[in-house]
Amino acid sequence: METAAGFVLLTPPPCLLVVHCRPKRALGRDDTDRLRGVLDRHLNRDGGRPPRH
Repeated sequence: METAAGFVLLTPPPCLLVVHCRPKRALGRDDTDRLRGVLDRHLNRDGGRPPRH
């Protein structure tokens, strides 16, 4: 899931629950866009993406 502050990654069931948070402030704009592209290609999203500014 993408929030205004960062990306939250969860493992799918039946795996053990693993939560990984990546704050956007740790990434530059280009890195954020690149990470979003990788996630869009390889993972299912749960929830929406906030509007881009």
